[in-house]
Amino acid sequence: MNAKKIMGAVLVALLAVTAFAGVAAATDYGTVFTYQDLAKAPANVADVPEGVWTNGAAQVTVSEKIVYPGANFVAGVYKFGDHKLYVTYPTASYAVKGKIGTEAYLVGNGGNVYENTTTLESTLTPTITSSSKVDIINYLLTLPSGKVEKVPYANLTGTNLTEEKGTYKVQAIFNESKFVEGVPDNLLLDTVNALTFTVVGEDDATISASVNTVYAGETLSVTVKGTPGTVYAFKLENFNTPVLNQYVTLQTMSGFYNFTMPNNGEATFQFTVAGTANDDATIKLYTMADLENEIETIEITVSAAVVTATLGAPSYYVGDVIKISGTSTAGIDSTYKFNITGTNFKETELTGTKFVKEGKTWEVEIPTANVVEAASGKSLDVGTYTISIEQDGVAVKTVAVALKQPFISILEAPEIVAQGTDAEFIVNAEATKAQVKAYVFGQNYFLEVDHIKKTEKDVENKFTLTINKTQTSAKNMSTGQYFMVIQHPMYDGAYNIMVNGTIFYLNTEKNAVNISATGADRVAGSTALFNVNDRQTANAAQALCDALDTQNIDDMYVKYSFFVVKQGETSEISDIPSEVVKGDKIVISGIDTVNDGATVKVEMVSTAFAAVPKEEVNSAAFIVVTTEVAKDGSWEVTLDTSDLNVDEYSLSVVIADAEAKVATVNVVEAADEPVNPEQPEQPEQPEQPTEPTEPTTPGFGALAALAGLGAVAVLLLRRE
Repeated sequence: MNAKKIMGAVLVALLAVTAFAGVAAATDYGTVFTYQDLAKAPANVADVPEGVWTNGAAQVTVSEKIVYPGANFVAGVYKFGDHKLYVTYPTASYAVKGKIGTEAYLVGNGGNVYENTTTLESTLTPTITSSSKVDIINYLLTLPSGKVEKVPYANLTGTNLTEEKGTYKVQAIFNESKFVEGVPDNLLLDTVNALTFTVVGEDDATISASVNTVYAGETLSVTVKGTPGTVYAFKLENFNTPVLNQYVTLQTMSGFYNFTMPNNGEATFQFTVAGTANDDATIKLYTMADLENEIETIEITVSAAVVTATLGAPSYYVGDVIKISGTSTAGIDSTYKFNITGTNFKETELTGTKFVKEGKTWEVEIPTANVVEAASGKSLDVGTYTISIEQDGVAVKTVAVALKQPFISILEAPEIVAQGTDAEFIVNAEATKAQVKAYVFGQNYFLEVDHIKKTEKDVENKFTLTINKTQTSAKNMSTGQYFMVIQHPMYDGAYNIMVNGTIFYLNTEKNAVNISATGADRVAGSTALFNVNDRQTANAAQALCDALDTQNIDDMYVKYSFFVVKQGETSEISDIPSEVVKGDKIVISGIDTVNDGATVKVEMVSTAFAAVPKEEVNSAAFIVVTTEVAKDGSWEVTLDTSDLNVDEYSLSVVIADAEAKVATVNVVEAADEPVNPEQPEQPEQPEQPTEPTEPTTPGFGALAALAGLGAVAVLLLRRE
C-alpha cells in the first residue's frame, strides 16, 4: 500500500472516531434553575458546558457553573450544540388546612379563613415541582396591612395568621446556598405560584351571581361565602325555588330560604328566573339571627328570551307533518304554545304536537292532517299560514308556512311486462300517510292491489308498487294491453272510493272508510257505485275515474298503461278500431324491443282495390305511413282518413319486413248536421268575457282509446 492510501485510511478512521465521539458527547442534562450554582447541584449537571444556550430568541448563559437568564428568558429547553438543558424558575406548591372544631377543610388559593373560629391545622407544606431538589428555608408573608415579614419555614402555623382580617400572601424563599452568592431574596422567591387567603368575620358574608343579566326562564349560579356554622337566609323576588348544591340542606320559613354554611365557608345555588322581560329579579342575604337587616342584595336584570325558529322545508303539502326547529337563549319547553292562523282561519292552538328539546335547542312536529279551526272545525286549505310561538301569552317568534295541494305521479314504470315476472311501479305520492293503492284493468280482467305500504325500497314520498309474478303469470294475465289507476287518499288519509271484491263503494264522510278493515266491514255505511263484472271492463275503469273526479271527496289518482307479453316475446301492438268516421285520425302504437331502428310500415288499403270496369266508380283508396322503432322499443303512427272514401279497408302492420298484424277497418260517413233556417239578424251584443274551460280527463270508452294515447305514455291527472 502506498503512502497516499495509508494517509487516506488514517484520515477516514480519525473522522469516524471524531464523529462517534461527537455523538457520544451529546447529553440531555435535565433540569436546572435560574441563578442556580451548578457546582452545588447534583453531579449530573456539574459538568454542563459553559457558553450561550439558546431556545429560539431566548438565551441563558452558563458561566463559572452559574445559570444566568437572558433578557428574553422563558422556561423551556435550551440547546448548546447537541446538548440539551431544561431551564426554569424554581417553584413550589402549597397546601394548608383550616379547622373548625373537629372538622377540617382545605384552604384553596384565594379561599377564606374565618376570624376567631378557624385555626390553621398544619404548617404549609410546599413541594418542589422541578426534578432537581432545591430546599425552602423561609416564607415571605405579606400581611393585610401591607407589612412584609420573613417567617421561618417551620414557624408558619396556627392562629398567628388570623389576628387581623384581610388578605394574606405566602411565598417560598429558596435556599440561597444552592444558588449564586449575592442574589437578593426577591430573585429567589417563588414568583410563579403563591398562596393567598382572606380572613373574614361573620358579618363579612358575600353573595355573588355568575351573571348580572339573564333571559326570562334562564338559570344562573349564585354563590354565598360566609362563616362556617352560621345560619344564613335569603329572600327571592321573581325567582323559582332555588336548587342548592349537594352539601347544603335547604329549609323554608316565613318566606325565607335558610341554610347552614358548610365548613368550607361557601355554598352555591342554581336559580331559574321566573319573571318576564323588564321584571328585575333580586336576592337579599340575611343571617337568621337578624332577618330585619340584609347583609347584601344583588339585582339581576331580566331580558326577553331570544328565540329562533326555522322551517324544515320551504313549503309542505296538506297532510304533511310540519317540522320547526330553533334555539332559545333561555331554553324552551312544552309549556310554550304554538298557534296557527291564516286567511279566514281563526287563530287556533296546535295540539297533538311532538316536542323535543336538548339544552337550548328544540324541535316541534305539527301534523297538518289533524289541524282544525277551534271555532268551526274546518280543516286547513291550500295557502299561507302563520305559526306563532307564545310564552305567557306573548308571541316570541312567528314563522310563515305555505301549504300546497298533494299530488301523485309515476316516476318509473315498465312499458312491457313478461308473463311470470314481477312488475314494479315507483310512485311519488305526497302526504299519503304511507299508503297508496292501485287497480288494474284489462280485457275481461280486474285486479285490486290493495293497501300498499312503504317498504325498505321506499324513501320520503316514493312508493314501490309490485304486481308479483304469480299475478302476471299466463294463468292469470293474458298478453295484451292493461291500464292501471293508482289512488291517493289525500288529506283525510282515507279512501273515499273503496272496492270490496268487484263492487266499488263511495263514502263522502271524512275518515269514514276503515282502510285496515276487510270484507263488508271495510265499506260499512258506504253507497254501492257499480260492479266491475256487470259492465265492459273499459267502462268500469272510466266509471272509477269519474267517481274519483267528484269534488265530494278529496281522493286523487293517476293512470298508466303497459303491455303484457309472453316470456321471450317482446312485441305488442295496440288495439285497432273496427270502425272510424271519415276524417278522424287513427293512432296506432306498439312495443318491439328486438328490432331497434327497424322500419314500421302501416298500410290501409280498400278491400275493393281491384280491376273494375271503367264505367263504374272506383272506390279504391289507400294510406301508407312509416316510422322507426325507437331505442326503448316504442313506436307510433297516425293515419288521417280525411282523403279516404267510405269503404271497407284492410289495415296491416309490418315491422322489419315481417307482417305483425292485420285488421279490418270500416270508414263510415259522419252523421249529417241539421240545417237551421236562416235567423233574422240580431242586434250586436257587447263582448262577453271568455268562460274558463274545465280540463278534461282521458276516457276509457274503449281500451283502444287509451292505447291511442301511446302504449308507453304516462297519463297524469292532477285534480285542480
